[in-house]
Amino acid sequence: MGSLKVVYPIYFERSVSRKGGRRAKRDCSFDNVKLDDLVSAVKRLGLKYTEEKKRHHPARWWLWEGRLLVNTEMTKEELIRKMADVLKAELAGQTAEPGPH
Repeated sequence: MGSLKVVYPIYFERSVSRKGGRRAKRDCSFDNVKLDDLVSAVKRLGLKYTEEKKRHHPARWWLWEGRLLVNTEMTKEELIRKMADVLKAELAGQTAEPGPH
């Protein structure tokens, strides 16, 4: 059994700086990432999760964007990287900035 990793939409938000809370690389980040996008990515990865809609990231306490609690053996960085890859494929209409991955 893995441990719970908390994942917020802000981790994948292109307009947010690393200092502001983004965790994915800029070329793997997107505009207007929603909790439903994260749910879709976690489902495609086949991971168990709990969705919490009435939560906010501490840096954006005024935005109730929600969060996921993902049960996985992966490190948080591995999880974010894999979710970003899935989001990149699913949100192909929003082109990510070009660059090495």
